[in-house]
Amino acid sequence: MNYNHLNISKRIVISQLKSLGLINSQNSEAAWKKAKHNFQRIKTKQL
Repeated sequence: MNYNHLNISKRIVISQLKSLGLINSQNSEAAWKKAKHNFQRIKTKQL
């Protein structure tokens, strides 16, 4: 998997979460940081 497209993925993920009503503009950045942190932890464990 290629991790170079995180900024594009971020916009896609945030827009999808917004459309599902799970996040709003105020907490989208915090939600992304948490998701990214979890993603990094998972990635590290797999190596």
